[in-house]
Amino acid sequence: MKVGTGGEESREPERKVKFVGKQTSQKYPTNAVKTSKYTLLTFLPKNLWEQFHKFGNCYFLLISIVMYVGEKTPLFVGTIKAFSTLGLLVMMMAVTAAMAFYDDIQRKRRYLSRESATAQRVHGSLSRKYFPIRGSRGG
Repeated sequence: MKVGTGGEESREPERKVKFVGKQTSQKYPTNAVKTSKYTLLTFLPKNLWEQFHKFGNCYFLLISIVMYVGEKTPLFVGTIKAFSTLGLLVMMMAVTAAMAFYDDIQRKRRYLSRESATAQRVHGSLSRKYFPIRGSRGG
C-alpha cells in the first residue's frame, strides 16, 4: 500500500508475469555481483581518468608542459628541466595506480572468500545441515 499526499491509502495493482509452458527467447540480466572496479583492459584508462580529475595532477602536468615549451622555444629561460617535474608526476601517479590495483585485488579476494562460506540451513526442528552459500561469481 502507498500513502498518498492527502493521507489516504491507495492500492497499486499487483504486477504478475506468467509463463505457462512457453520458452521465452528474451535475455534477462544475471544476478552477478561485480565488486572489482577494474579489469585488465580498463585499468589504465579508468585510472588515468580518475587521477587527472585531481587538481594537483593536472597542475603538475600543465607546469611540465609550460617548462617543456620554455626549453624548446626562446619564450623564457627555465632553470629546472621539464622532465624532472614530469618524472615526479609520473612516479606519484604510478604509486597511486599500484595502490588502486592492490586495493581492487584485495576487494575481489574478500568477496570471493565470503562467497565460499557455508551457511546453516535448518530442516524441521533438530536437523541442521551446512551448505555452501550459492551466490553469483564476483569479480
